[in-house]
Amino acid sequence: MSPKQLAQKSFVRVLGLRGPEFFDDFYRDFLGRSPEIKSKFAGTDMERQREVLRASFYHMFDYFETRRPNVRLEEMARRHARNQLDIPPSMYDEWLNCLLGLLRQHDPGFDAAVEEAWKAVVMPVIEYMRGLYE
Repeated sequence: MSPKQLAQKSFVRVLGLRGPEFFDDFYRDFLGRSPEIKSKFAGTDMERQREVLRASFYHMFDYFETRRPNVRLEEMARRHARNQLDIPPSMYDEWLNCLLGLLRQHDPGFDAAVEEAWKAVVMPVIEYMRGLYE
């Protein structure tokens, strides 16, 4: 099974078990990781943000396969750049650690192969986002 297929199956399992609560858990954990991260979300409509996060996974799966950003992924990367939301490249490491920690908790099929699949899918997107930071 390809990394994309493993990660997608993991995502489906988590959504089936946790549904929208997974995204609540994600932001509770992510925002609790540092005051700097929490400050980046001040004034954010978190209901909308959870929907954006959910959709972003589909953009990640697409990017993994094509290595070409779709319009939404490109917009997201530009919005996170220094001259807009100013999301520092180091925050993506925390984002990934948060995601993997929650998947480890909530996905009964999570194992080393699934973890590596998620990293394989997410890291190219993180590198793309970091590349547009400046």
